Amino acid sequence: MSTVLDVADKTFRDYLSPGDETPVVVTFAAAVTADATSWTYSSAMLSPDELDFLAPGTVVEAGDGEQVLLTNVDTDASTLTVSRGYNGTVATAHATGGLIVVAPVFGRRTVIEAVKDEVASLYPSLHSQVSVTVTTDFEYIEVPAEAITPVSLFVAGDTGRLYPTLYDFQSNFVPSSTGKAIVLRSGQSDDGRTAYFTYRGKFTRPTYDQDELSEYGVERHWERIISTGAALAVTAGRDPSYLTADYVTEALERESNPPDTAGNVRNRLIQLRNLWLDQARSEQVAAEPHPVVQLPVGAW
Repeated sequence: MSTVLDVADKTFRDYLSPGDETPVVVTFAAAVTADATSWTYSSAMLSPDELDFLAPGTVVEAGDGEQVLLTNVDTDASTLTVSRGYNGTVATAHATGGLIVVAPVFGRRTVIEAVKDEVASLYPSLHSQVSVTVTTDFEYIEVPAEAITPVSLFVAGDTGRLYPTLYDFQSNFVPSSTGKAIVLRSGQSDDGRTAYFTYRGKFTRPTYDQDELSEYGVERHWERIISTGAALAVTAGRDPSYLTADYVTEALERESNPPDTAGNVRNRLIQLRNLWLDQARSEQVAAEPHPVVQLPVGAW
């Protein structure tokens, strides 16, 4: 399953690399610590014209999104003097061979954070379906704040068999630290048993760049919705020529949905995202039965 970084990389590849434009990139010739202000670089593959982009006052980006400001460039020694953690990014250590992108149009960190935002914004168009392990309690069972619609509660019996159990879902339950709880109906279970609660709910925003989106209830084919949304977010208010027109047009044609030729590439991207979102919503509604509460079967 893809991570946040995987989807951010896909966003760059598919939507944020217009035409044949390739950013000027050098690599670290030696590892640097989080507080080093002198970086040595390797530029063996660059032309003299490309090296001219390395000049004081230029912003470059390294690793997972740290941006730095070049304060001095020694091309003879292949050394950059930098001001760390520029544009609100965090200074981190970088390994030998890591990439340094010169004057990026879109910051990598900006795109990564946009991907995380897009995961959370899938709701209410789509919803996650999550199962969590809880322990039965006669008073109440606290459940995640993201729970919106309960689906089922199964309690494990002495033999390990799971029994569907009657309960009431409380969406504004003050005693619960999450504000959400389920309350077992009388006689439904012994106290202290392992149970499995399934619910439909909101998506939480991923915490770490390496988090797999499946851990947040995201289906694999929804990643393209997240990717297009991230591209739209980072290009808002920007020249639409920064977007990759060919990929967007071809994707619409593959969906048998001719692009709006009168609109610019940004409008086509909106059209594409809405198409994929509508498809995902229809598939989810068709695939999921309405939640039901069943009577318990058998003895504990």
